[in-house]
Amino acid sequence: MFPEKLKKQIEIEINAFYKELKDTFPLFQKLKINEPDIIELRAVAQIIQSLYNGIENIFIRIVKELSESFSDGASWHKQLLI
Repeated sequence: MFPEKLKKQIEIEINAFYKELKDTFPLFQKLKINEPDIIELRAVAQIIQSLYNGIENIFIRIVKELSESFSDGASWHKQLLI
């Protein structure tokens, strides 16, 4: 169904997603026990942003591959969700 190149790109994004989860697991375990300080809160925010961006990249790649009308203009976030 998907071209091989797209499959490989998605696989790279998924692997990066799981690596991020694995690498940051100790922090999340620590935060179950202790109240986070400002540095830990900022780290968690960055991790969430990174994971979100990875998922968004997967959707962008799929939409660009399957849709000729997708553009990188000002409303691309809205277009991605429609």
